[in-house]
Formats: sequence, structure tokens, C-alpha cells
Amino acid sequence: MPTRTPEEAWPLIKIVAKAHVPTVAAGWGRGGRLLSILGRRYKSPWTYAALERGMEAYPGMATISELKNVWDHDAIDSRTPLIGVSGSLEEQTPIALMLNEGFRLVGDKTRCLPLDIGDVELFKKVVDAIKLAGVIVDEKHRKDLVEVLQDAEEVVQEAGACDFVSTKEGKWKGFSATPRAVVSALEKALTARRPEEPPFAGKAFVVVGISGVARGIATALKRKNAVVIIADKHNDRASKTAEEVGARFIPNGQVYSILADGLILTADDETPGVGAIPLPKSVAREGMAVVDLSKMPFMTALLEESRVMRGVPISPTEILARTVQIVLKAYTGKTPAVDALTAALAKGDVDYSEFAPSGTTG
Repeated sequence: MPTRTPEEAWPLIKIVAKAHVPTVAAGWGRGGRLLSILGRRYKSPWTYAALERGMEAYPGMATISELKNVWDHDAIDSRTPLIGVSGSLEEQTPIALMLNEGFRLVGDKTRCLPLDIGDVELFKKVVDAIKLAGVIVDEKHRKDLVEVLQDAEEVVQEAGACDFVSTKEGKWKGFSATPRAVVSALEKALTARRPEEPPFAGKAFVVVGISGVARGIATALKRKNAVVIIADKHNDRASKTAEEVGARFIPNGQVYSILADGLILTADDETPGVGAIPLPKSVAREGMAVVDLSKMPFMTALLEESRVMRGVPISPTEILARTVQIVLKAYTGKTPAVDALTAALAKGDVDYSEFAPSGTTG
């Protein structure tokens, strides 16, 4: 059955969840992985998977390696708590690799489940039906999910966006994990570079973009007493965002020549996989801290140029690992080491230490 959208997958989810006899559901499209993993929860006698990439019987079919190594299919049973991971497959995979490894390291039985959010009201029904323990929220829905939260961190309230929702005990609580991870990684790198100086107070940081994660980063930096400057390809939206978060605004044409202590390039909220402004690598300068989230968790030409220019490039895989640390701390109270989490990426089919392959989004 086609499961290209959450709306198409929902009927099959209800059938499998309420079946009185062992039932196997196979979905064509994005919902296929969701149904394969849920089958373990609801005691389906088998699932369908391709031997390797290129041998899929239908669109959306996972490979055996992906089910076992990324989603830890064999560790899931009827009592396994699940956390949903939304977004494109390119976004879901590295998060699931790290998060599942983190659960193993802290001795928690929770595992990840790939899913789409779509309509928020329908999504709430899916969360209730599957009894999800939480959701990693993709960029597209980080503002939408704030509307259904019953509790939230202060950064979430100030930024109006969240990227992790805990639904433990039936209460939806929002967390701002990626922005805090960016600030944490910046603090470590800048302190190591200039230990005699405060990393943020009085320093100028340009945040490029107006997405939920951009707003969260700007808010988190302001809480560290940094001077925050907002820019975007749409000057009117950047000006409005800067006013809402209490930051400064500069027209997009000035980003190319501005002198700042740090530059944070976020992904375009309209076109995933590209920067909010298509910045040339020449904007990297000696001593400038550079974060590039446009192709997370891959390296980019801007980060490589920062390294060459003796700047302070922040590794995207470190930011992702710190994001997962924050999620694990909020969910389990425990925090595995960054190195242990980044090592989990080796279990996937992609080398995340290299540049993003052509066509990769996220």
C-alpha cells in the first residue's frame, strides 16, 4: 500500500496496532521504514528488506543493513520505548545512529523510529497510538510543534521553536537541543583558542537565517551576553526576526564583508541542503569561528576554508553529537562522551567526515 505521506501511513499503523493476529504491513514510500520497525513492536512475524541498495522491490524499502545497523531493528520488542525521528532520510540516519548508540551506552532500551510529522493534529494521534516517548523534530516543523507543547525550556519560549519534544508521562515538553549544542561547541573551541578571554561576552556573532534553529541559536547566544546580528536573503524577514529576538539586523549584502568574531550559517528554511544565504567560502577569516549547518552533518567548503585561513571551524559531527547528548540528558539523565557518539556514524553507509555527496540534503 502507498505510504508516501503520514496521512497514507496512518490507516496501516492502526491496522497493525490493533490486529488480533500477527500481521505484516508493507508500505511503499517514506512510511515503509516506519512500518518495518513498528512490526517488531507489534510482533509481526517478519518484515521486508532489500539485500543491498539498488535491490529494493519498491520505493522506500530499507536494506537489511539499514534496519540492523541504523535502526537497531533486532533490539526492538513489544516493550521497547520509541522516540520518533522526523525529517528526510539523510537527516534521520546520522541522528538515529548516534541516538541508538547513546541509548546502548547508558543502558536504556529506547530506540529510534523514523516518521514524518505532516499535519500536527494527525501527528498527535500517531504519537498517542504508537505511545512514542519523544520526537526529534525536523527544521520544517520546529515552530509548528511549539503550539502543542504543555511545557518548554526558556530558550524554546523565547525563540518560538523546539527540536526535541519529550512526551513522557503524557506531557509534551519542548527542548532546544541544536542551538544549545552549537553554543556549547563554540564555547569549547573559542576557550581553547583564547583561554584568557571570555568566549561570548561582548563578542559579535552573525547568525545567517531566520529558521527555527537560527532563532534558537540567536537566543542562546544572547543569553551568553554576545552581540547577535541577524541576516537573511529576505531583508524584511531578517529585520522582523532580529526585532523579535532582541538582536541587531544587517542587510544581506553586508554579510560578505562584515568583521565578526563568529559566523553561523543555517540552512535555508525553504530549500533544505543549502545555506540561508549562498555565502562564498571567502567570507571565512583568520580567527573567526565558523559554524555551517547547511549540510549537516557533512563538511562544507566554508568550513574547510576556515581551517585553511586559521579560523575556528566547528565540526558538524561534533554539533550533532552534542545535540544528541542534550537529548539523552533530558530523556535519561545521562550523557555519553562526544567521541563515543561520533564513532557510531561508522556503522552507516556514508562517510560523514567527507563533503556532502551531490544530491544530499539536510
